[in-house]
Amino acid sequence: MNMTKFQLLLSFILMVTFSCQPNSKVSKSGDSSVDAKPSLGSIGTPAIPEKFKETDLLLTDYWVYEFYVIPEKVGVGPNFVGTWYKFNPNGTYSKGQFQETFDNGNWYISSRPSEHQPGKVFKYIYFDSAVNDLWDVGFEIQGTSGYNMSWVKQLDPPDGESGLAKVMKMLTKPTREQLGR
Repeated sequence: MNMTKFQLLLSFILMVTFSCQPNSKVSKSGDSSVDAKPSLGSIGTPAIPEKFKETDLLLTDYWVYEFYVIPEKVGVGPNFVGTWYKFNPNGTYSKGQFQETFDNGNWYISSRPSEHQPGKVFKYIYFDSAVNDLWDVGFEIQGTSGYNMSWVKQLDPPDGESGLAKVMKMLTKPTREQLGR
């Protein structure tokens, strides 16, 4: 009888220990370890975006990376030029580069304290990709005008790379010629 109780207790402890592991894709301890292969996207329910002036801007036309810099990899960013987002009022988006579409999912916008500039509050845009969980990422919107925005990528993103983007509003998907590519 005691052996059976011991086996049940040991089984329970092992089950709890190995089933309650943190997500291995993102480490919140400052170590941005990432799974070796991309995973398929899991997606939540879209929500009508909160009403901010940035929301109204995002819902117009296409928003395109004019510049994208990865500080850790100087010179790598230019391959992101021409990446565009099309935001929909129902909280969904599509994303591509030049004439190709390769991602879709949900987007959310909120107001929250800055991760990069303590004491400041910025609008924060978050993408929940239906295609690849490594593309689930957020940006602080640190500057806006009617036709341009500056986005700074969240700390500890799933892909492990920081990023700074200047996005511009365009009426259509960009062409390589328009952006000198």
